[in-house]
Amino acid sequence: MAITKSENQITIINRVKKLRVERNLSQQQLANIIDVTNGTLGNIESLKYANKYTLKQLNLIAKHFEVPIESFFLNEGEEGLSIAEYTDRVCEYLEN
Repeated sequence: MAITKSENQITIINRVKKLRVERNLSQQQLANIIDVTNGTLGNIESLKYANKYTLKQLNLIAKHFEVPIESFFLNEGEEGLSIAEYTDRVCEYLEN
């Protein structure tokens, strides 16, 4: 099975999934929050498909879970990013 997502994309998707599971939210419930089908959300969380969250969806997720959107782009142990670093990471996420 070829992975069609970048390491960065997988990391961010896993962070969202961890939040979803920790907060006892089903895939269907999160799909409703970000206005996609359950199947689309399943494809986002799967390594088989190139689907990833859009920035709009990440923003909706951040608002729902009351976390800053930039937290999805921080490496473990990082406290914050400069605007340039944040921009670079967002651009890297969006590539592919």
